[in-house]
Amino acid sequence: MSVRRCCPEATRDAYRKSVNRGAHVELDKKTYPFELGWVFVMPSARGKKYSIDLTRAAIEAAAGKGIFATSRVGNHAMHAALKACGFLAIGEAYSSSRGVYKLQVFVRPAIRTPDRN
Repeated sequence: MSVRRCCPEATRDAYRKSVNRGAHVELDKKTYPFELGWVFVMPSARGKKYSIDLTRAAIEAAAGKGIFATSRVGNHAMHAALKACGFLAIGEAYSSSRGVYKLQVFVRPAIRTPDRN
């Protein structure tokens, strides 16, 4: 299995703005301070739900803060993994600047914990 950037990361402003423009969404830094980067599972290891395990690890590292992710429109396995981990698809699919494919935005809002007084 191979993973590239499967951890929450602070996202560059220019990239965030391009996602906002392309998908017609507003991913502000306070609501979604982290992005789930590329999750890549080697073809020989696919079908074992490793992408769900990796996504859950990234969610844990985000410590309850909001996370957004983008995924190729045709990547149904990753869409299922994101949805299984509480992400929702939002906005419009948009053309990637890195290739001839479209991307879909997914978000997982912050988890609010009760005040402990």
